[in-house]
Amino acid sequence: MIQILLSLLFPVLNAPETNTHLTDTTYSQDASVRVETAVDVLPFLNALYENSDEGALSMEEAYEQICELQQNPLDINTAETEDMLLIPGLNISQISDIIEYRTRYGGIRSIYELNNIPSLGPHIIQFLSQLITIVAPDNPSIRASVLLSSSLPLYRRQGDIDGTYLGDPTAHSVRVKFTHNNRISFNLTGAKSAGEPFASNGNKWGYDSYAYNLSLRNRGLLKHLILGTFRGQFGMGLTMNNGFTLGKQALLAATGRQTTTFSPHNGSYDGKHHQGAAAVLNLSNTLQLAAYISWRYIDATLNADSTISTILTNGYHRSENEMNKKNNSSNTSVGMHLRYHHVSRGGLRYDFGASFVHTHFDRPLNPTFSKADTIPTSKAYRLYHLHGRSAWNASVDYSLKWNRLTLTGETALGNKKAVATINSLLWHASSRVDITAVQRFYSYKYYSYYGKAFGENSSPNNESGAYVAMQWRPMGHLVVGAYADYAYFPWYRYRQPAGTSSWDNAITAAMDIKRWTLGLRLRVKRKDETIQRLRFSAAYKNARWQLSTTFEGCHSNDAESKNGFVISQTAKYTLSKIVTLSAQGAFFSTDDYDSRVYIRTLPLQNSFSYNPFYYKGIHGALLLSVNPMRHISALLRLSHTHYLNRSTVASADRMIDHPYKTDIDVQVRWTL
Repeated sequence: MIQILLSLLFPVLNAPETNTHLTDTTYSQDASVRVETAVDVLPFLNALYENSDEGALSMEEAYEQICELQQNPLDINTAETEDMLLIPGLNISQISDIIEYRTRYGGIRSIYELNNIPSLGPHIIQFLSQLITIVAPDNPSIRASVLLSSSLPLYRRQGDIDGTYLGDPTAHSVRVKFTHNNRISFNLTGAKSAGEPFASNGNKWGYDSYAYNLSLRNRGLLKHLILGTFRGQFGMGLTMNNGFTLGKQALLAATGRQTTTFSPHNGSYDGKHHQGAAAVLNLSNTLQLAAYISWRYIDATLNADSTISTILTNGYHRSENEMNKKNNSSNTSVGMHLRYHHVSRGGLRYDFGASFVHTHFDRPLNPTFSKADTIPTSKAYRLYHLHGRSAWNASVDYSLKWNRLTLTGETALGNKKAVATINSLLWHASSRVDITAVQRFYSYKYYSYYGKAFGENSSPNNESGAYVAMQWRPMGHLVVGAYADYAYFPWYRYRQPAGTSSWDNAITAAMDIKRWTLGLRLRVKRKDETIQRLRFSAAYKNARWQLSTTFEGCHSNDAESKNGFVISQTAKYTLSKIVTLSAQGAFFSTDDYDSRVYIRTLPLQNSFSYNPFYYKGIHGALLLSVNPMRHISALLRLSHTHYLNRSTVASADRMIDHPYKTDIDVQVRWTL
């Protein structure tokens, strides 16, 4: 492979340490400040998130969260459980071990000390080094940054040609961030997608969407206050969770993420975020209260009687039809969570909480509307979705940690008096073995507008199942994992009858050998069809080079057999402290969409793409990173996809009337 040739040709390359984004990690010997050299966090996320549409979206949300933490790292000696739960992949048992260690030894003084915590492996320690500080960093008390992003397509979609799209083909955004001593922060993001109008056609304030918030932390009883746009989670997500979620592979590394937290919503995409005020109060050493109030416009597809048929969360406002749905309805929501936590002298830790969330819409919801006054079969799966103007959800959550066992769960009730419950058990059998079990029961009558919890469905309803997993570290640089998950769906699902089920099984292995990292995963899933996926990856790095080869094969067997595969190669070369160049090439071939494969494209700052590819073609990209001055950095990416067995790309308004597409992306970042 290319890595082998380069390792032979350049065995002793030693470049100076670089400060460019996503490069190698080095540890300061005294580790009294945060290490400035960054590590590539994406392989860690790839190990957590599986190949699915939902997993890709969750991974993008998690990547945004990580970018926020890289800019505002947590002080490991003062961060509380809720703060560390913002880190994807860190489980409650590992967090408890960190807190116990720093309490016993009077704090953590070096990044090397994390190696003394058995539940933290080398990968998670390397990952954490980018998101934490040992003591407050010796940076100016006031920090500010501006990130300008623009995407220019070198093609025209059908909507651009026939005038369906109201705006120009480019996409661009601006992000402004201000922080003071990591206690006060202000964020403002404005963005438009390709085809959306700017400062015209209904967007009189310029951008199509905005996110903005002011945050205040650690002021007396006030742990956290957010004014503006934000996201949050209560318990394990049965009543509210509009932050990032964890896939099945991620759950293996993060069982027991029972948390009550709010975080700023700074994304350029729209969705089920809140807009208003949220606060977390430490009423005492053992009692915490979290509450919020939110009001915001939402997009919706309306029925003939002006009731809401479907709430839209994609945020697209490109055509007149999409623009007519913009802000045509509104949503008001209030919620609170009361939590009691206690640690006994014998090391027993237990937490109990209670949540309540109430949601109100200015229009009635009627997702099963029909002019014939009967529910068509095609809408039967919506029968127990939200109806009417208001809905409420209440829950109790609980967590118990004793010695090597961690039990976490939540049980909720909805306005239809239906029940949902999820319970997980993590057994830290030894320093090398973790065993996880999760039980879930989500009644088909239970529905939570803001709920999002572990499961096959996108929301916690119409599902019951059991999940078991094991992670084994037979040696220091080898990790083997496996899981099996069964789910049953008693009611109708989209285009599926009642009484269906699914089986999902996977085995993974990752190994570090000096400069090499090898990964293997086999997944077999039977749901609406049987899909088998095999992935192999190999990565090599030295002082200047980072190289990665990935092969993925897919076999889908429904009414007929379908196959697909992709092989991709990524290379990153550090020319100097100022310039870094990355390149990617991939060849993919699939029979159709059902046998699609996934490619992680070269990432930009605060932007991540993990896209499905299908049919037959090639994909290539170049990424240039430049830091010409201390406070200025820039990224330039050129990407091209060419289909070999198609005459067009996409369909309808998004159709491109030739079999290829080329995009240029530019980012400029100024920091103070």
